[in-house]
Amino acid sequence: PRKASLGPRQCARDPDRDVRWSAAWALGELGAPEAGGALVALLDDQAALVRAKAAWALGKLGAKEHAPRVGALLGDRDRFVRREAAVVLGGLGSAAAREPLTRALDEADPVVRAFVARSLGELRDPAALPALERAGQDSSPLVRRSSIQALGALPASKGGIALLIRALDDGDRLTRRLAVQALEQLRTAE
Repeated sequence: PRKASLGPRQCARDPDRDVRWSAAWALGELGAPEAGGALVALLDDQAALVRAKAAWALGKLGAKEHAPRVGALLGDRDRFVRREAAVVLGGLGSAAAREPLTRALDEADPVVRAFVARSLGELRDPAALPALERAGQDSSPLVRRSSIQALGALPASKGGIALLIRALDDGDRLTRRLAVQALEQLRTAE
């Protein structure tokens, strides 16, 4: 059994992956901002599960100052880590997240691209509109759906409304339904 007196830095260096993962989870749940340094160190862990959980924990802490380090995970070799990084960046709401998220729309994995599009909408930054317009033309219906949902979260703009109107003719039924919902959402937000 492990001693309960181990601190976050010791747990971050523990040879057992499950201890490192659990430490990241616990630090995120505790909401202790002073844990940021230990969590940032875990972003470079050899285990994908630990890197993803460390990103999640930084998101739970609302650690916007670490958005660039989390953004670097958008280039991680593991798609689960890339997806988690996208989710965290959207949740942090940092303006610094827009650029790495926009670049991540070139990601090969459509599931990751969908999470990236959704996170761009969570930023509620009108400057993300061109990236969301590009995602709205993606070959994957999953990415187009996420883009449509994200556009519904942004302030109404001519470009966003035009894309939502074009989405009403999308070949994917769910994308069309989401476009209707997003247009209704914009109407009720006025």
